[in-house]
Amino acid sequence: MPTAAHLAALLEPRLAETPYRVVDVTDDSLTVRIDLADARWWGVLSRHGLRETYELALRADAAAGTYTITETTREVQWSGGMDGPVPHLGAALRTEVFTGTRWSWTRRIVVGFSDHGGVEGVVNYAFSPSPVRAVLTSTAKEAGLRPRRSGSDRFALVAAIAGGGFALLIVLVMVADLVGVF
Repeated sequence: MPTAAHLAALLEPRLAETPYRVVDVTDDSLTVRIDLADARWWGVLSRHGLRETYELALRADAAAGTYTITETTREVQWSGGMDGPVPHLGAALRTEVFTGTRWSWTRRIVVGFSDHGGVEGVVNYAFSPSPVRAVLTSTAKEAGLRPRRSGSDRFALVAAIAGGGFALLIVLVMVADLVGVF
């Protein structure tokens, strides 16, 4: 079964034209993170106020032939200036860790003064972790690993099926009542 180093070697060329880089490779895990040090992505991701960073950690269990992916989002907030007669400076860091699969999409458009002195769109980007997650999962699948669902994934699936079944039952009872079965 493949090691995390083997998976990292497979991932690096696939992530070459994206803002993601493979970092922190250990015996059984690797992390894929947005690379803010790369000058190609500086303007969109840093200079225009990216306050969130995003990473995916893939942990491979070679003995079982499975893998899990954990998403981590970190948000930095800061403020400074005058608050009445008293100057203040403050900062906060929020970290959210999620194991499982979630689908999200963010769009950010900000209009303001550009470096050229005109009013124009200074920030205009969309972000979704789905493409990089797809690269991770396809690479792990090609290496012979299969996903290991977390307890929260399994619970959510059972809850969704049970909720859908209950909703279908309610609809059937309502239809039966309308046609006079009861």
